[in-house]
Amino acid sequence: MSVLPVLSCEGCGKCCQHMGFPPFMYFEILDLPIELKQPLLEIYDNKQVLEEAGQNCIWLKDNQCIHYKYRPQICRDFKLGSEACVKYRNS
Repeated sequence: MSVLPVLSCEGCGKCCQHMGFPPFMYFEILDLPIELKQPLLEIYDNKQVLEEAGQNCIWLKDNQCIHYKYRPQICRDFKLGSEACVKYRNS
């Protein structure tokens, strides 16, 4: 059985489910616009609780990142159709 190639992220969001908090390095948060930075800094010390709870990323709404332009570098580096992408989609 062949697997069809993954052509779009639209409407998927599988890679962002169960992470709780956007996977920022702390220094990345500091470069965000104040309206995005402040809410993240307010809950940063509790991010592990969000991550361990297995909830969707707080930036994931309707299976899309609501702040896609400002997403963390690790999200930018995540490749559509990669082995990890396919694994998330099939889980």
